[in-house]
Amino acid sequence: RVKRDVAAGEFRRKRRTRAHRAAGSTGGGNAATLREAWDEYLAIMAGTGWHRDLCSIARTWCEVMGGETPVHKINADIVETFKARRRGDVEPATVNRAVGAFKAMCTRAVKARWRWMPPAVAASIAHVDLETEPAQRVRYLSGDERAAIAKVLAGTRSAPARRVYVIASE
Repeated sequence: RVKRDVAAGEFRRKRRTRAHRAAGSTGGGNAATLREAWDEYLAIMAGTGWHRDLCSIARTWCEVMGGETPVHKINADIVETFKARRRGDVEPATVNRAVGAFKAMCTRAVKARWRWMPPAVAASIAHVDLETEPAQRVRYLSGDERAAIAKVLAGTRSAPARRVYVIASE
């Protein structure tokens, strides 16, 4: 049944609809704190593949900004404060993922007409810039990879290639 639903493109829609109804029956939009706002959003996202990541992001937001922060204080400044507190502790991509999830939650709150998120505040949050991420990624070779490269280079006649490898690997 699942394979048939997936092939028909209906599996995900059904799961979201069910989760959305469940969230709506609990009085969606009545959050008083940041933690409650995340809980409402997580209830809607329960049927998606992002739920585990979102739970981790929500936990981080509540630890960094305080889960008991009143929702009427949520604005673009709180996002900037979050970015400033996380900057240096984690990579820019990690900060961007958390900010992106928060922006998505605010957008969903406006679309669902949750009372705690005024459209003007969500629009200001949507315009918060993301951190600049480096263009490349530094990756170190594992011991097995280093041994495999050394083995291949040992069989070549290219002394310059061996020298470059030796210098780069130290």
